[in-house]
Amino acid sequence: MLIVRRLSRLVLVVALLLVSLAFSFPVQAQGDPKDPPASGGASLQSVQIISSPLTVQVNNNLSVGFNLNGRRMYYADYDAGTFLVLNGVVYGPQPVANLGFQPIAFTAVSQQSGGSGTASDPAYARVEVSAGSTGVRLIETVTYVAGSYNYGLNVRIANDSANTYNIALIHAADMYANFLDNVADFGYGFHDPVTGAVGLVSYGGLSMQTIIPNRASPPDAYQVSDWGRNSSLIPFWRYIGGASGVAGPGLANFAQSGYYDVVAGLQWNRVLPGTVPAPAAETSASPSAIDIGFGGGFGEQGQIGVPNPLVQQQQEEEVAPADISVVQRTNPSIATTQSGIVTYTITATNRGQGNAKETAITVPLDPAKVRVLDASFSRNGAWVSNLASDSVEIKTGPLGGNGDTVTATLRLQVLPDVPVGTSLSGRLSYHWWDYALGGDDVSNASLLSVESSVRNPDAYPLAADPAEGAAGTTFTFRSELLAPREPVGVWYNTPDGQAVTVSTSHAGDDGSLSVTLNSSGLAPGNYSLVFRGLWTGLTAVTPFTVQGSASS
Repeated sequence: MLIVRRLSRLVLVVALLLVSLAFSFPVQAQGDPKDPPASGGASLQSVQIISSPLTVQVNNNLSVGFNLNGRRMYYADYDAGTFLVLNGVVYGPQPVANLGFQPIAFTAVSQQSGGSGTASDPAYARVEVSAGSTGVRLIETVTYVAGSYNYGLNVRIANDSANTYNIALIHAADMYANFLDNVADFGYGFHDPVTGAVGLVSYGGLSMQTIIPNRASPPDAYQVSDWGRNSSLIPFWRYIGGASGVAGPGLANFAQSGYYDVVAGLQWNRVLPGTVPAPAAETSASPSAIDIGFGGGFGEQGQIGVPNPLVQQQQEEEVAPADISVVQRTNPSIATTQSGIVTYTITATNRGQGNAKETAITVPLDPAKVRVLDASFSRNGAWVSNLASDSVEIKTGPLGGNGDTVTATLRLQVLPDVPVGTSLSGRLSYHWWDYALGGDDVSNASLLSVESSVRNPDAYPLAADPAEGAAGTTFTFRSELLAPREPVGVWYNTPDGQAVTVSTSHAGDDGSLSVTLNSSGLAPGNYSLVFRGLWTGLTAVTPFTVQGSASS
């Protein structure tokens, strides 16, 4: 269901605070010159479109905010918006991370919302403001159709005065790019000469954040450049203006290359005529107005309709793919106790020839069963990228080809009131991004439950059918715990302690493996059959008995 309503920014701040308090998770504090101040923003009045996958908010200072599936897309939620340059003065919202850019604030006039969110009746959020005493008003309307990864935005610039103005309208955004395949607040900046779109591509190379001009409103300038982390470059916002509303030189028609803190924008230069005088028979004049339309999108190339420059580059080159496997081991392996601490060792390995840009691993959690204690990693580039109520997301950082490995150690504690017999088993899911097509899969399964005492054997159980039979019986051995497509060494141990190789087999796509063994020629006695996973290091053992010669 789609809902359109007014919302104070304070509601979002409180919601985020509650989420952050849901878990206590040790992290290393790192200073960031872009860290926003603790205060600010609560007094904004807003209209909002709540839908899926996008949520849209337009504030009464013409700043805007977008969330994609609950993930914010602009820095500090609303460091994006519409600016008007008129008579050497910049009007507009002041970004939190402004680096000295201080436009003159618009005066709020009105707000409204409506629409059902269908293609024939899009949802809309509209805000009207005025630019000081100039007589110029801006009516900004964001439209959205539920289910889309794109939005539309129209700015009507109306002139109630008799003056003719040379104006510049600029729409710009500090792109936070909080995608699953990205390090938030960074990206590969780009300008697409065909569509005119500006924006960024994520570190993983699949997700994009864009501002897209309409063909009916071609912009006169664009720019994609660093927010201000690079001391040798002019910060993006200073191209629009400086302190006390002083106008800057305007956007400079370039897209900075590389992976950086991206701010992107479009600029339209127009002549805004004065009010049309009223005919003698009428009592009021007709204001002059200009409409400028554009939009944007958040998602993959096929979702937003803008060519992905990294994908195009990959298609032009022969790129070897990565091939990631993720395995988990728990300690204890079979059973823990109420209030017991469980250590998960999670290892991601790139078994392909190509490099992987990033691997995101989702560890499912039931907050009614366990709580997170801490996490550590075998290298600095790996980190906990998201801690939700029902999962932990781990990102590995880059993994080189031909066996590069990173390990995460995650400690959980079982809650004291979890009933004995509760299962804690399951598989981890993961997705990787490389310079080819990427991929996704699941890990091996754990076999952990809550019991009255700890059980931590070296080997896991293995199913045997039958468990005993006369010589000539065909035995079937099966495990459901392996990693998908994992190579598995299979052998049996004889009654006198010799190991006899059966085969090297591969688990199926679901991580299961069945092996049959015909016991013809085997001496009567007690044997054991062993599976040894070559990726997981998992050993599974079961006894079986050969009773004697089969009857004719």
